[in-house]
Amino acid sequence: DQFFASGKATVDGLMRTVQDIGGSCGQERVLDFGCGLGRLTAPLVEYFTESHGIDISRVMIERARSIHSDNSHIHFHVNTDVNIPLFADEHFDLIYSVIVLQHISNKDVVKGYLSSFARLLRPGGLLVFQVPSKVKLAYRLRPRIRLYDFLRFLGFGRDFLFRLLSLYPMTMNEVPRPEVEAHMESLGLRVIRIDPFADKNDFIYYYTK
Repeated sequence: DQFFASGKATVDGLMRTVQDIGGSCGQERVLDFGCGLGRLTAPLVEYFTESHGIDISRVMIERARSIHSDNSHIHFHVNTDVNIPLFADEHFDLIYSVIVLQHISNKDVVKGYLSSFARLLRPGGLLVFQVPSKVKLAYRLRPRIRLYDFLRFLGFGRDFLFRLLSLYPMTMNEVPRPEVEAHMESLGLRVIRIDPFADKNDFIYYYTK
């Protein structure tokens, strides 16, 4: 209950920000990119007719569908293609992705997803996403991932490493802010606002089409 309540608080805060910046993104369809169990996908349907969540994990999507099966306006999809071919052009009024793109290991793939977001966003819609401009040295050196890989090489199971040692192969990636802004400009999107997120090198971007 606390987990999903935190999602509602996040969504309510997002929509207040949209209102504060004068956003009028429409209320028909919203996309939650990297939805997991639908923590944000579900409360987003309070503001939109249809709420769509996509994730690379089939297990997560299956569980999300089960948890939210009582609401026919919430939809979950497995997506492993950077082009996001599931949807037609200009399909969404709002696209939201926070604490997701930073875990994609290749910044060119991050830019590929941003290009797909631009394609899927309708004119006048709002794209909100977060990605660090520079990650900390500890994430660059990746000591925990190196240890995880070494122990896996020695034969330790994934479940053992996660449950007993809290080790998992999660990466942290960066896309420098100037690169993000140049890429979004090349896609024809207009920046509305850029806010600090977790620290001075991490940003949440608001773009419109």
